[in-house]
Order: sequence, then C-alpha cells, then structure tokens
Amino acid sequence: MKTSGKNILWSPGEIIYEADSEPNGIFIIMSGSVLIYSKDGLKLNTLKEKEVFGETSTILNLKRSVTAKAGPAGVTAIHVNTKNLTNSMRRNVALGAIIRKTQLRLIDSNNQSQELSNLMKEMLKKLEGSDKNLKGLAKLLQEASSKLAAIASSNLD
Repeated sequence: MKTSGKNILWSPGEIIYEADSEPNGIFIIMSGSVLIYSKDGLKLNTLKEKEVFGETSTILNLKRSVTAKAGPAGVTAIHVNTKNLTNSMRRNVALGAIIRKTQLRLIDSNNQSQELSNLMKEMLKKLEGSDKNLKGLAKLLQEASSKLAAIASSNLD
C-alpha cells in the first residue's frame, strides 16, 4: 500500500483488509478493481471504479465480514476514515439515518438469502432420499416460498 495525496494505491492481489479486522473507514474506488471474498475464501464480488466498499462495518461499527483484495491491475481508492464519515452523518441527520437503515436492510437481506440457501440444501438432500421424504420436502418448499415473499417485501419502503 502506498499513499499519493488523498489516494491510496494497492498492488495487484494486495490485501486491503481481512475479515474479522476492525473497520477504519470506507473506500471509494478511483481506478482498478477490488475483489471481495467470504471468510472461507469464496469470491463474492468484483467492485470497480466509483464503487464504495467497507461501508457496512464502518457505519455499524462491526468487524469486517469479508476480505478485500486489490484486483489484477491493482487499485487506487480514496479513504474516508471513520471519524470523518461519522461527523458527516451527524451533521446531516436525515442522510445518516437513511445510510444506516440501508445497511441494516442489506444485512437482513443477506441473512435471509443465507437462510434460503440452507433450505435449498436441505431440499436437495430430501430429494436424494426415498418417497417418505416428499412430505418434508413440501414443508421446506413452503417455508422457502414464505421467506422469498418476505425478502421481496422487505426491500420496499
């Protein structure tokens, strides 16, 4: 990592932060890309120019939930430290509330998606069994359907 004025530069593949580390602010990508990985190393996303990362843990004061690495060409980003972000959100209470609520909705949506993924795995296991498992499968499908409806309505104002 190198700094150039208010920009921070990372070399290709360099770790920006790791899962379970303390947040130190948010980053706005100016050039290059950032690869986001789960705690167990699964690639979740690739972020590009003008995208923000590190915001959820910083806004909600939680440990980082993912690992961020510089993409194949490296990355240049602007760093907004926690103090400056918090002060901005305090100065504009309405915007701060919207940002916080959005992050909480995102976390809830992610949790619901994980629950659905787990249900789908259970359903697949039931399908591999005998006919007596069909009643259990029907119950799981009904539960998954209800969760999908809840996710769809949770993103509405």
